[in-house]
Amino acid sequence: SCSAFITTTSPRQLRASPSTDKLPPADAADNAPAGPVSPVAGNSAAGGEASTAGGSSVDVAVSESPVAAPAVAGSGAGPASTSGTGPSARVSSPGTSGATGALGEEEAVLYSNRSAAYASLCKQYISRPASHSESAALYGPDPRRLAELALEDAKKVVTLKPAWPKAHSRLGQALMLCERYREARAAFKSGLKKDPSNESLLGALKDVDALLGSDGTETETDTEEAPAAGAAEVAGAGAGPSTPGGPSPPTQPPPKRQRSTGRTVRAALDDAECSLCLKLLWEPVTTPCGHTFCKPCFARAMDHSNRCPFCRCTLLHIGSDIPVTRVLANILQKAFPQEYKERAAEEAAARAAEVAAGQGEATFTLPLFVMSTLMPGERMGLNIFEPRYRLLIRRAMEGNRRFGMAQVKASNRNALEDIAVEVEIEECTALPDGRYMLEIAGKRRVELLQLGELDGYRTARCRVATDAPPPADAAQAVAALAASVGERTDALVGRLRTWANSAGGRGARVRDAIDRAGARPPTGAHEALSFWAGTLVVSFSPSLDYEDRTRLLNMRDTRERLRFLQSALEELPPPGALSSAQGCVLM
Repeated sequence: SCSAFITTTSPRQLRASPSTDKLPPADAADNAPAGPVSPVAGNSAAGGEASTAGGSSVDVAVSESPVAAPAVAGSGAGPASTSGTGPSARVSSPGTSGATGALGEEEAVLYSNRSAAYASLCKQYISRPASHSESAALYGPDPRRLAELALEDAKKVVTLKPAWPKAHSRLGQALMLCERYREARAAFKSGLKKDPSNESLLGALKDVDALLGSDGTETETDTEEAPAAGAAEVAGAGAGPSTPGGPSPPTQPPPKRQRSTGRTVRAALDDAECSLCLKLLWEPVTTPCGHTFCKPCFARAMDHSNRCPFCRCTLLHIGSDIPVTRVLANILQKAFPQEYKERAAEEAAARAAEVAAGQGEATFTLPLFVMSTLMPGERMGLNIFEPRYRLLIRRAMEGNRRFGMAQVKASNRNALEDIAVEVEIEECTALPDGRYMLEIAGKRRVELLQLGELDGYRTARCRVATDAPPPADAAQAVAALAASVGERTDALVGRLRTWANSAGGRGARVRDAIDRAGARPPTGAHEALSFWAGTLVVSFSPSLDYEDRTRLLNMRDTRERLRFLQSALEELPPPGALSSAQGCVLM
């Protein structure tokens, strides 16, 4: 199977089958011959494509000469020799260096095919509808890891066959999946230098230009080749002319860089401008991809897109309320005090205008984990194994460590409940097999306004959901009701702990369920107290289930929720009956 091939087989162990032009399965790879691949009609010595029965294509390496071929006239003395034996043999000759010849070409082709397999599986995972995954869970690595593996193999192909246009196409496609779009554009342009009429490269370059919002007319420096070129220039700088047969002159250290004193304040301000509003950065925020914007500008950009305004990588999971980069803000405030005050006044006026226009209610985008809901303040452990959720958690850990817990409606399996809970990752352990073990805590309720999908998992445009404040004449009644529910719940917890301590091993699950409810809120926090009590009552009451949990979350009246809990507390049986009746509910 494809998954067995891409995870258990090394490119050096694979050989193309001359009869079918396919890569053999992993169990047959060890018995494959170590010699070069037979030439295939219609392919050049630089490698081509062979159609398979399934309609896909694989690259096939072609050699027109045996492995130990005589040296070409003028290329060096003596025949070419092989170093090593078996699948990992290398072909070398006195006049060449690196991996050359039939085996080097074949290895490049095999790396190319494996890079394409990783990329294809990554695209399959991120394009799978979320509803399909909710009905049939998938097991496998997360899409970003597949993209990284595709990129590793693509880099090896470029190293082995730098003049092959397809090598640069593989590199660009892998960089696209890694959301490194500017580097992908440089890779496609590098391939077009080798083959200007290559339709695949031209189409890919058009796609990345459209994603970056560019017409492709500007020049971009390949960010991967630039460091190497810079290193070569540094190595050659100051070395001076070499003397044949003698040592090179001593290398002179580069002169110390002097601070420029001729720069104007205007030039310095240009360097400190936000690329969105073209004004001085105010409350600057820095994204995980390394770009800096004004905090209000970035928040407005996130209202319309979930990508970085500059490099277009996904930034959905950091939230619009990203912390201000304090060091940079202090530097700007001290360097440009007058300009910074003017920017603060502008933003204050703009915010006042938004509030006056009725735009003060904030909305935000949240990735969703669809399983079951939990109460605000409740804690839960999760084992993340699905590829789409592995990607979600990896992105959340790079951002604000938050996502939403949502539940499918019982009446409609294709729809979600209107209320979800925003949770925060308190602990995250990455396991060797790629899974994540999480400890999460519910933070607040959110109302799902608009649903969407991103790379195989659901997203939602949300706003915070809170209880309506009680009328002035009912405030005392709500306080008395909250105190009564709090006292009854405290008594329930005390009885349960006493029973659990005397029940031995059977009491472990009861203690875990009590701990999952979290710390007890103060009695004056009526809404938080009602959710804490609701977590315990739903967990231990034999007459309540998860539909009642959803009902409590959907209530917008604190007094109504407290009354429901007071009635449920009065009907609870003794602790021994509670633990046995609700054993299937405890998670």
